Amino acid sequence: MRHDNKRSIRWALGGTLVVLSLMATAGLHFVEPAEGADPIKTNEAGLSYGPVEGFEQRGQYPDLIAVQATNGNKGYILREDEERAAGVVSTPEEAIAFATARKERLAASLKDAMNEQLPPGEGISLAEASEITAVLQSTPPATAAPQALGILSESAEEKLSEEAVLTAYEKALKEDITYIPVYEADGVTQVGVYPIG
Repeated sequence: MRHDNKRSIRWALGGTLVVLSLMATAGLHFVEPAEGADPIKTNEAGLSYGPVEGFEQRGQYPDLIAVQATNGNKGYILREDEERAAGVVSTPEEAIAFATARKERLAASLKDAMNEQLPPGEGISLAEASEITAVLQSTPPATAAPQALGILSESAEEKLSEEAVLTAYEKALKEDITYIPVYEADGVTQVGVYPIG
Protein backbone atom coordinates (compact mmCIF):
# COMPACT_ATOMS: atom_id res chain seq x y z
CA MET A 1 0.00 0.00 0.00
CA ARG A 2 2.81 2.35 0.87
CA HIS A 3 4.44 1.55 -2.48
CA ASP A 4 1.21 2.55 -4.31
CA ASN A 5 1.14 5.91 -2.47
CA LYS A 6 4.71 6.67 -3.57
CA ARG A 7 3.80 5.73 -7.14
CA SER A 8 0.73 8.00 -6.98
CA ILE A 9 2.79 10.90 -5.64
CA ARG A 10 5.45 10.39 -8.33
CA TRP A 11 2.76 10.21 -11.00
CA ALA A 12 1.09 13.40 -9.68
CA LEU A 13 4.40 15.28 -9.52
CA GLY A 14 5.45 13.97 -12.92
CA GLY A 15 2.08 14.89 -14.42
CA THR A 16 2.31 18.39 -12.99
CA LEU A 17 5.78 18.84 -14.46
CA VAL A 18 4.57 17.59 -17.84
CA VAL A 19 1.63 20.02 -17.80
CA LEU A 20 3.88 22.94 -16.82
CA SER A 21 6.37 21.95 -19.50
CA LEU A 22 3.62 21.80 -22.13
CA MET A 23 2.34 25.21 -21.03
CA ALA A 24 5.80 26.70 -21.36
CA THR A 25 6.37 25.25 -24.83
CA ALA A 26 2.92 26.38 -25.97
CA GLY A 27 3.71 29.95 -24.95
CA LEU A 28 1.25 29.94 -22.07
CA HIS A 29 2.42 31.58 -18.92
CA PHE A 30 1.18 33.45 -15.91
CA VAL A 31 1.92 37.16 -15.92
CA GLU A 32 2.42 39.06 -12.73
CA PRO A 33 1.71 42.79 -12.85
CA ALA A 34 4.83 44.82 -13.60
CA GLU A 35 6.79 45.91 -10.57
CA GLY A 36 5.43 49.21 -9.31
CA ALA A 37 2.26 48.93 -11.40
CA ASP A 38 -0.80 50.43 -9.79
CA PRO A 39 -3.51 47.98 -8.83
CA ILE A 40 -6.72 48.23 -10.81
CA LYS A 41 -8.72 51.13 -9.43
CA THR A 42 -12.50 51.19 -9.37
CA ASN A 43 -14.89 53.99 -8.54
CA GLU A 44 -18.00 53.77 -6.34
CA ALA A 45 -20.06 52.60 -9.33
CA GLY A 46 -17.66 49.68 -9.87
CA LEU A 47 -16.11 51.14 -13.05
CA SER A 48 -12.39 50.57 -13.51
CA TYR A 49 -10.34 53.63 -14.39
CA GLY A 50 -6.81 54.66 -15.30
CA PRO A 51 -4.42 54.97 -18.24
CA VAL A 52 -4.65 52.35 -20.97
CA GLU A 53 -0.97 51.49 -20.52
CA GLY A 54 -1.53 50.21 -17.00
CA PHE A 55 -4.32 47.93 -18.14
CA GLU A 56 -2.79 46.61 -21.41
CA GLN A 57 -0.29 44.52 -19.49
CA ARG A 58 -3.24 42.79 -17.85
CA GLY A 59 -4.91 42.12 -21.21
CA GLN A 60 -7.86 44.38 -20.53
CA TYR A 61 -8.89 48.01 -20.77
CA PRO A 62 -10.44 50.27 -18.15
CA ASP A 63 -14.07 51.33 -18.28
CA LEU A 64 -12.87 54.93 -17.88
CA ILE A 65 -9.71 55.78 -19.86
CA ALA A 66 -7.41 58.58 -18.66
CA VAL A 67 -7.15 61.51 -21.13
CA GLN A 68 -6.63 65.25 -21.23
CA ALA A 69 -9.66 67.27 -22.34
CA THR A 70 -9.44 70.03 -24.94
CA ASN A 71 -9.64 72.58 -22.11
CA GLY A 72 -6.54 71.08 -20.43
CA ASN A 73 -8.42 69.30 -17.63
CA LYS A 74 -7.37 65.74 -16.91
CA GLY A 75 -10.11 63.17 -16.59
CA TYR A 76 -11.56 60.01 -18.11
CA ILE A 77 -13.60 59.05 -21.15
CA LEU A 78 -16.00 56.12 -21.10
CA ARG A 79 -14.57 53.26 -23.15
CA GLU A 80 -17.99 52.65 -24.73
CA ASP A 81 -18.22 56.33 -25.83
CA GLU A 82 -14.75 56.10 -27.37
CA GLU A 83 -15.55 52.83 -29.16
CA ARG A 84 -18.82 54.22 -30.54
CA ALA A 85 -17.18 57.44 -31.79
CA ALA A 86 -14.20 55.57 -33.25
CA GLY A 87 -16.42 53.08 -35.04
CA VAL A 88 -15.61 49.93 -33.12
CA VAL A 89 -18.08 47.45 -34.54
CA SER A 90 -18.86 43.78 -34.08
CA THR A 91 -20.05 42.72 -37.53
CA PRO A 92 -18.97 43.37 -41.12
CA GLU A 93 -22.35 44.98 -41.78
CA GLU A 94 -21.81 47.47 -38.96
CA ALA A 95 -18.33 48.26 -40.30
CA ILE A 96 -19.71 48.96 -43.78
CA ALA A 97 -22.50 51.12 -42.37
CA PHE A 98 -20.05 53.12 -40.23
CA ALA A 99 -17.61 53.67 -43.12
CA THR A 100 -20.43 54.65 -45.49
CA ALA A 101 -21.88 57.14 -43.01
CA ARG A 102 -18.44 58.67 -42.43
CA LYS A 103 -17.81 59.06 -46.17
CA GLU A 104 -21.20 60.70 -46.62
CA ARG A 105 -20.56 63.14 -43.75
CA LEU A 106 -17.11 63.97 -45.10
CA ALA A 107 -18.42 64.53 -48.63
CA ALA A 108 -21.22 66.79 -47.35
CA SER A 109 -18.72 68.83 -45.31
CA LEU A 110 -16.35 69.08 -48.28
CA LYS A 111 -19.20 70.25 -50.53
CA ASP A 112 -20.11 72.99 -48.05
CA ALA A 113 -16.47 74.06 -47.58
CA MET A 114 -15.84 74.26 -51.34
CA ASN A 115 -19.15 76.03 -52.03
CA GLU A 116 -18.17 78.75 -49.54
CA GLN A 117 -15.36 79.63 -51.95
CA LEU A 118 -17.57 79.81 -55.05
CA PRO A 119 -20.03 82.50 -56.14
CA PRO A 120 -23.70 81.79 -55.36
CA GLY A 121 -25.29 79.43 -57.86
CA GLU A 122 -21.96 77.87 -58.88
CA GLY A 123 -21.61 75.29 -56.13
CA ILE A 124 -20.45 71.74 -56.55
CA SER A 125 -22.79 68.79 -56.14
CA LEU A 126 -22.68 66.13 -53.44
CA ALA A 127 -21.75 63.58 -56.12
CA GLU A 128 -18.73 65.70 -57.14
CA ALA A 129 -17.76 66.11 -53.48
CA SER A 130 -17.99 62.33 -52.97
CA GLU A 131 -15.77 61.73 -55.98
CA ILE A 132 -13.26 64.36 -54.83
CA THR A 133 -13.21 62.85 -51.32
CA ALA A 134 -12.42 59.42 -52.78
CA VAL A 135 -9.55 60.89 -54.82
CA LEU A 136 -8.12 62.83 -51.88
CA GLN A 137 -8.24 59.74 -49.66
CA SER A 138 -6.63 57.36 -52.13
CA THR A 139 -4.14 59.45 -54.11
CA PRO A 140 -0.72 60.80 -53.07
CA PRO A 141 -0.98 64.48 -52.08
CA ALA A 142 1.17 65.69 -54.98
CA THR A 143 -1.35 64.47 -57.56
CA ALA A 144 -4.58 64.48 -55.53
CA ALA A 145 -5.46 68.18 -55.85
CA PRO A 146 -5.05 68.37 -59.65
CA GLN A 147 -7.15 65.20 -60.04
CA ALA A 148 -9.77 66.63 -57.72
CA LEU A 149 -10.00 69.83 -59.75
CA GLY A 150 -10.45 67.73 -62.90
CA ILE A 151 -13.69 66.34 -61.46
CA LEU A 152 -15.28 69.79 -61.24
CA SER A 153 -17.18 71.64 -63.92
CA GLU A 154 -15.05 73.93 -66.05
CA SER A 155 -16.50 76.99 -64.36
CA ALA A 156 -15.80 75.75 -60.83
CA GLU A 157 -12.36 74.48 -61.82
CA GLU A 158 -11.40 77.97 -63.06
CA LYS A 159 -12.47 79.58 -59.78
CA LEU A 160 -10.80 77.16 -57.35
CA SER A 161 -7.11 76.55 -56.83
CA GLU A 162 -5.44 73.31 -55.75
CA GLU A 163 -4.74 74.97 -52.41
CA ALA A 164 -8.43 75.88 -52.02
CA VAL A 165 -9.43 72.24 -52.57
CA LEU A 166 -6.92 70.99 -49.98
CA THR A 167 -7.96 73.70 -47.49
CA ALA A 168 -11.62 72.74 -47.93
CA TYR A 169 -10.73 69.08 -47.39
CA GLU A 170 -8.81 69.87 -44.19
CA LYS A 171 -11.81 71.84 -42.94
CA ALA A 172 -14.13 68.92 -43.75
CA LEU A 173 -11.87 66.52 -41.84
CA LYS A 174 -11.89 68.80 -38.79
CA GLU A 175 -15.68 68.98 -38.90
CA ASP A 176 -15.89 65.17 -38.88
CA ILE A 177 -14.35 65.00 -35.41
CA THR A 178 -16.68 63.75 -32.68
CA TYR A 179 -16.27 65.19 -29.21
CA ILE A 180 -17.08 62.91 -26.30
CA PRO A 181 -17.43 63.89 -22.63
CA VAL A 182 -14.49 63.77 -20.23
CA TYR A 183 -15.45 62.92 -16.66
CA GLU A 184 -13.91 62.84 -13.24
CA ALA A 185 -13.16 59.33 -11.95
CA ASP A 186 -16.80 59.03 -10.86
CA GLY A 187 -17.83 58.71 -14.54
CA VAL A 188 -20.59 61.29 -13.99
CA THR A 189 -19.10 64.74 -13.38
CA GLN A 190 -18.10 66.21 -16.76
CA VAL A 191 -14.90 68.27 -16.84
CA GLY A 192 -14.45 68.74 -20.59
CA VAL A 193 -14.56 67.03 -23.99
CA TYR A 194 -12.14 64.86 -25.97
CA PRO A 195 -11.87 64.66 -29.79
CA ILE A 196 -12.25 61.35 -31.62
CA GLY A 197 -11.85 61.21 -35.37
